[in-house]
Amino acid sequence: MKDWVARPHLVIAAAVAGTALAMLATLKLASEIL
Repeated sequence: MKDWVARPHLVIAAAVAGTALAMLATLKLASEIL
């Protein structure tokens, strides 16, 4: 777990990537439904 504390930018990058992927998936689903 010390890795995460030593490299917080990786955690931030992972969070940003996860959020972006979730938004893309939501948009894809919405476009298919509509």
